[in-house]
Amino acid sequence: MYFCGMINIFEATVPLGEEMVKFTFNPINAYKLQLFQVYTMIKEQNVRFHMQINEEGAFEITDKERLPAAYLALEPQLANAIITNCS
Repeated sequence: MYFCGMINIFEATVPLGEEMVKFTFNPINAYKLQLFQVYTMIKEQNVRFHMQINEEGAFEITDKERLPAAYLALEPQLANAIITNCS
């Protein structure tokens, strides 16, 4: 489990092929890294999905059906953005 000071909404930009995709992370708990609502634009539509810490202590996308396969492949980079933002 990860703990840090006050966790605020933050953004991260991740490469996806030739483009850079912006993600906005909204923490559900302001003091403990455990669950985030994550927002991004896909084909001009705002999409929300969740990332939660699993039993192994890694962040994962919990509602994978909401995202195309190319976005699911970004899971490690998105998890790293959460950890990096806290340090």
